[in-house]
Amino acid sequence: SPMLDSLIDGSGSIDLDGPMRKASQSSPMLDSLMDGSGAIDLDGPLVRPSKPNEEQFGLIDTVQTLLQAAIEGGAGTDWRTYVSQALDICKGLKPYLEAMSSQLSPACQAIADATRNTDWTALHAAGETRGLYHDGMMTTQIQGQMLNFFCSMLAARRILEVGMFTGFSTLCMAEASPQSRVMAIEFDPYLVSVAREHFDRSAHGDKIEVVCGDALDVLSGMDVAINDESRFDLIFIDGNKLQYADYFRCINDRDLLAPGGLICIDETLWKGCVYSDGVGDGDEEVAAAMRELNMAISSDPKFVSVVLPIRNGLTLVRRLDDHIAGERDHFSAATPLFQPSRPKRGRAVTQQDVVATSPQHQASLATLGSKGGSTKGLRDSPSLAPRNDAGNDLEPMPLAPMPLAPQSSGRQFSVESVDFDLPIMDGWAERLQTC
Repeated sequence: SPMLDSLIDGSGSIDLDGPMRKASQSSPMLDSLMDGSGAIDLDGPLVRPSKPNEEQFGLIDTVQTLLQAAIEGGAGTDWRTYVSQALDICKGLKPYLEAMSSQLSPACQAIADATRNTDWTALHAAGETRGLYHDGMMTTQIQGQMLNFFCSMLAARRILEVGMFTGFSTLCMAEASPQSRVMAIEFDPYLVSVAREHFDRSAHGDKIEVVCGDALDVLSGMDVAINDESRFDLIFIDGNKLQYADYFRCINDRDLLAPGGLICIDETLWKGCVYSDGVGDGDEEVAAAMRELNMAISSDPKFVSVVLPIRNGLTLVRRLDDHIAGERDHFSAATPLFQPSRPKRGRAVTQQDVVATSPQHQASLATLGSKGGSTKGLRDSPSLAPRNDAGNDLEPMPLAPMPLAPQSSGRQFSVESVDFDLPIMDGWAERLQTC
């Protein structure tokens, strides 16, 4: 610490009458280093953080250091200065993030403004709503933009939202790409009608299907997904906090997450109560439910997850098999050619399709040379067909049966295809081209 070094004279003792000591009358940092006897406390609260430590570099670490200094400061410490600095960091974070991030669409901004301007207490008192809501139950601009970002990165076609509220996050996800389709579940008919009015005024409103009912009942009523077309590329859970663990189990029991898909779970830190003392009488029950969910996810070897300290906590979950060998991961010698994938176009071709139609494919291959016109998937040009020395076309070489994907996980594997005579070849050709 250069400040402490400047107080040391040649003999190695502290010069309490030195130039820095005279200036310390206006320096809370130096005052906090002095104990009641006028000696320097080299183990004081502000000396320890002065040592290089990457763990003290983060935003929360800075706030923690300031608050710790205010609590442990010695005689003469102006604790209000440290608390004020910590408060400024906290208060300025959200406005800065919103200002530096992409702005909302006019339609999404209209939902956010209407939600904030609604008198929810009066609506509940009049019996219009099933619960007493507040505008803080709406996802923030940053969360909405982040969900839009995830949907765009995944090229998500089918999206499931458990708990819609006024539809802000719903529309943010629907705007991600032209092919995005959102199924949103909401318990309160009043909220459904309000959201539907906003959706009808948006160019993306026709991509949203709203299901009114208890989320757990709706999920329980869904069939087990048998192919990628009935699964969801992104699932956002923001419903009844006490039922989060049940939502998660139901989603996985029915295999609703598409290969390579992502589950986003909101409020998983719940005001910090999951790891510290609650800040209110009504927080412990929700915090206990979140602890149960967090423990279930983190201890399950089938999933890989990360908890982000965004607002009230956001957990991202993927299946481990997708994480290790996902559609967008690089190919390797140890990785099978046919990975779990979500078809970008056409229908899904499953292992059962391959087994059932392999003889048909072989028969079609044998007669391929006699068919006129171009063949999608193979894209061979007549001028490039192999010829013998006499200039005659050679017979097409027989192809070995295609390898089947491993069935250890019990999930169906699919390849990308379009509907034509040899659907499996289009996906294979595309993957070989990627290699």
